[in-house]
Amino acid sequence: MKPFSIKDGSFSFLPQIFVYVFAAVFIPIGSIYKIDELIFALIALYLFYDIAFLRTAERFKGRDIDSILEDLRAACGYMAYYLPIAALLIAISNVENVQKILEKDNHIFHYLLIGVVAAAVSTLFIPVQYAVDTSKQPSSALRLCFVFVLFLQKVSVTVVVCALIRAGHVVWQLSQQSAS
Repeated sequence: MKPFSIKDGSFSFLPQIFVYVFAAVFIPIGSIYKIDELIFALIALYLFYDIAFLRTAERFKGRDIDSILEDLRAACGYMAYYLPIAALLIAISNVENVQKILEKDNHIFHYLLIGVVAAAVSTLFIPVQYAVDTSKQPSSALRLCFVFVLFLQKVSVTVVVCALIRAGHVVWQLSQQSAS
């Protein structure tokens, strides 16, 4: 396994582990203790990681246009399935008990809204191949579109998970208050 280096075009598995460990730590801590800066730092880390991924040509070695287009369409499809679930969470925010939760922590609604918008925007990027390229190498525009959709997916899932953890924490706090 090569170490992380953008200069020589190598990109090892270690940065992925780093990002996922930070996500596993930042999401619960940032959500429970209401430290929004941790969540935004995690999103910035996603962005840095995706830019490094995009700039590393080796990550796209062996992948042709068709495989990237197929992965991109699949990623957009996953977010299309995810949209109604997140929208439903926003829709039930008018229920009386849910409004009590939102009164305690109004960022929950904002996180859900950001998640829906990010998911919706990611579904807009479904490229269609109009001409056959004889080289079969993905263009920089296709690679950028692919990485951008994956970034929006990570953002969307992160903020919705944060909203659900925050809502669960508020429910736990309310149950503790009513028990005492």
